[in-house]
Amino acid sequence: MEGVILIIAVIAVMIFGFFIMKRLDVFLEEKRKAIEKEEEEKDSPLEFIDTENYENTISEIEDFKKNHKKVAIVIFDGENRELTDTLNDYKSRFK
Repeated sequence: MEGVILIIAVIAVMIFGFFIMKRLDVFLEEKRKAIEKEEEEKDSPLEFIDTENYENTISEIEDFKKNHKKVAIVIFDGENRELTDTLNDYKSRFK
């Protein structure tokens, strides 16, 4: 009789553990998705555009804005060496 009660108790604990783990899995999956979404929003890819062809430049900027909703577009003068060097250094880190 004691053995049967022990087996029933073990099975009950296993079933309870199974449901708890399912709920934990759903919770962790929601957290993972929230973290990924937050990281996507933080990412701001740096892209250099060819400025020789103005129509092509405008088209590339429009395409970039469509693909990256929350992004700032910065246009700078290439003669500013300090800014250019900083941006090139930033770009080289992601290659």
